[in-house]
Amino acid sequence: PHLILLSFPNSNLRYERSEGGEMSSNHSPGSVWAAAWLIAGTTLGAGFLALPAAVAPAGFLPSTAAMVPAYVYSGMSGLLIAELCINQMGRTGRRMYSLEDLYGEYLGRGPAALGAAAYLLLQGAVMAACISLGGAELAPLLEGAGAGGLLSPGAGSGQLLFAGAAGAVGAAVAAAEPAARDAI
Repeated sequence: PHLILLSFPNSNLRYERSEGGEMSSNHSPGSVWAAAWLIAGTTLGAGFLALPAAVAPAGFLPSTAAMVPAYVYSGMSGLLIAELCINQMGRTGRRMYSLEDLYGEYLGRGPAALGAAAYLLLQGAVMAACISLGGAELAPLLEGAGAGGLLSPGAGSGQLLFAGAAGAVGAAVAAAEPAARDAI
């Protein structure tokens, strides 16, 4: 008999503790479609494919020399954070950790605050870029559909409309039942 210690509603990973206190993890296979949509949404949503076009005027070699190390660093840091989280969940049984908690345990409080601040700034920059580009792309779309009057002539109205629409969709998905979220 095993006691289920951790189980996430939308995850295939489950941690169990036996009566003897030994931890084990159980991972059931996921859906290929769910994984493909997650990767596609993450890649396209952050403008990952637009970055090469944005740096193309600098030339192929300088752009490649700048982007390859950035991509490697990004991938490695994401995998390391995921590994830290999984190890901590298995070791302590807690479901959630902040980056500051994870970094603090391994690096100390000072570097933990610095790492958390750097991550916050990075995510803020990505969010600002997505809202800026999404709002800029929304204006021609609405004008082409004959709904250009929804936007005021002032600067930033497309960005505000885009951020509001994205926030409404995100809130609806977050409020949905787990079965409905899985169907999306």
